[in-house]
Amino acid sequence: MKVYNIKDKIKKLFLFCVFAFVLTSLFGCENEKSVLNNYETYISLSWEITEQFCTQICDKDSSLCMGGKEYRGGIILEDISRKNENSYVTYKVQKGTKYISFFLGSVHYSKAYFSNSEVVSVLVDGESLVQETIYNHSLPTFHTVCVEGAETVTFKTKGERIIAAVGELKAWTEEPKDESYTEFVLSALQVPSLGV
Repeated sequence: MKVYNIKDKIKKLFLFCVFAFVLTSLFGCENEKSVLNNYETYISLSWEITEQFCTQICDKDSSLCMGGKEYRGGIILEDISRKNENSYVTYKVQKGTKYISFFLGSVHYSKAYFSNSEVVSVLVDGESLVQETIYNHSLPTFHTVCVEGAETVTFKTKGERIIAAVGELKAWTEEPKDESYTEFVLSALQVPSLGV
């Protein structure tokens, strides 16, 4: 009968755990690095604004509420104190950016009529790539836009005095993968994951 020394068992178990931790850390860091290399930043932190009228820029530390959920790093596209003035903001596209992603919706405003709407356009070098009618009760929608090789991106409104907004406005060096955003989108909209 072979007798095992308890100290040897503990030592082997400890070494195995350290080895497993090191391997997990190395592969975990590598995966995290690849995601971080793709993700640039919130646009409000790094992109230069070339033109702006009747807008409020929200950085990553301030939030806006659309559809009952808070979003960071975006734009409020209306100054309600002005009457029927269209708002806009134009950014200079940062070198190396291929895509931008964002949620587009409305910030609830109690003095706006339920049927009031804004037409929000996203223009890349003057060409309209997204045009959506937003109502005072609209839930936010998610968009990804290619800006590779572009010089400017403009967000502008035309409508009947609701407060349109852009949230989680981010720049990417590669196209965001659906699976990388699924969890965020589902949590942002408070939808239970269905294993997609």
